[in-house]
Amino acid sequence: MEPVLKSIGFLARDSWNPPAKSVPAHELNGRGIAYVRQLGLPLHYKGIKLDCGYRVGLLVESNVGVEIKSVNELTDVHKAQLLTYLRISGWPLDLLVNFNVSRLRRGIKRLMHT
Repeated sequence: MEPVLKSIGFLARDSWNPPAKSVPAHELNGRGIAYVRQLGLPLHYKGIKLDCGYRVGLLVESNVGVEIKSVNELTDVHKAQLLTYLRISGWPLDLLVNFNVSRLRRGIKRLMHT
């Protein structure tokens, strides 16, 4: 997870504006970190598998979901979105990153699967 946080921190220092969703992926690629963009998570409902119930912004190293936002404030809805990803996927950790903050440290929320 440390390389992911360093990549995100680099973006925050290097950008005046919140990055486009493709920019973090480009930064991860440049650092040799494996990722998948816009990964569809299947949803199982009453015995039916719906192929794309949800989409996570980035899946890094096959076990950390990263959702990037640029909002005034992260809300419970944003956290619930990632908790749903954790429950469906079984990943141990998701990062919710809000670039619309004065210090990036305040914009990163770690959510763990319990």
